[in-house]
Amino acid sequence: MPETAHGYMRTHDAGDEEIEAEQDRMRHWAAARGWRLAGVHEEDTEGAFTALDELVGALRESGGRHVLVPSFLHLGAHLVLQAQVVDHLLCTTGAEIHSTGGPR
Repeated sequence: MPETAHGYMRTHDAGDEEIEAEQDRMRHWAAARGWRLAGVHEEDTEGAFTALDELVGALRESGGRHVLVPSFLHLGAHLVLQAQVVDHLLCTTGAEIHSTGGPR
């Protein structure tokens, strides 16, 4: 059984084509490592963290240990916020965060 990964991205300022392209990139990135992408949690409101809370719940439920993001900018605009989100995910779920190398 392949390991489970979950995606997370901010979508409030992205078009449908960009969102789909980033999600495809995450699926391929996961598959190349033998993982299954269970789903992508989309944060569609600027400044919100509702989807992040849903992600934590999904990781706990599935036992997933991998979170994929198009880039670390999806975790926050500033390095300090990015580090806090990474720390939160690691401390609450044990998950590692991986950037799939998206353009934004």
